[in-house]
Amino acid sequence: MENGKVIFLITCGPFETLHNYESLRTSIALFYHEVQIIWIENGVFSTLKNNDRTLVEPFLRHVDDLEVSLYVSESDLTEIGFNKEDVFEGIMPLNDASLIELISDARTVISF
Repeated sequence: MENGKVIFLITCGPFETLHNYESLRTSIALFYHEVQIIWIENGVFSTLKNNDRTLVEPFLRHVDDLEVSLYVSESDLTEIGFNKEDVFEGIMPLNDASLIELISDARTVISF
C-alpha cells in the first residue's frame, strides 16, 4: 500500500466487541501513513471519560508520540446527550461536514 491517509471508522460501542481495541492496535502498525481515527454512531460511547479504559489506556497515553489524530462525531455525541467536555482529552469533536471532508480525502477507510 502506498503511503497516504488511512482512516479507521469505529462504529461499535465499547462493550459490544473488541473492535475499538483492535482498531487502535492496528493503527499503530501503520506508522508510515497519516492515521486518523473517527468514532461515529455507537462508537462515540468509547470516547467518554467515564468508561472503562483498561484496554485502550496504553494507546491513549502514547497517542501524541504515534502522531495519530483522534476525532468523534459531534452530532452523534450530542444525540446521546453528551458534549466535548465528556470525551477523553485529545479527541476532537467534528461536525458532519468536516468528517465527510476528512473521509473523502482519505486514501483508505477501514470500518470497525
